[in-house]
Amino acid sequence: MGREFAHGEPIPEYYEIDIIRKDGAVRHLQLFRKLVLWNGKQEFQILYNDITERVQAEETLKASEEKYSTLIEQSSDGILILVDRMIVFANRRVNEMTGFCTN
Repeated sequence: MGREFAHGEPIPEYYEIDIIRKDGAVRHLQLFRKLVLWNGKQEFQILYNDITERVQAEETLKASEEKYSTLIEQSSDGILILVDRMIVFANRRVNEMTGFCTN
């Protein structure tokens, strides 16, 4: 998710990184960088937001979607979805059974 920055390369105002805590746990962070005036000098203010739970939920959802997509596409049964009498989805088996390509 995160990336390393080369020495001297400007760091973007927004980016995401992964860190490893002392206990070995990986945390996903959003970082926001802004140039501010502090005591008459320009300094960087950096805000961190821990997005670990969101990232884990997204990964779980993606895995679930892939699992069910595979199940539907590999099914020996034809699966067809109609909305307002129009075909919006037909799996591979429907195409094989009818000879009509819907995708």
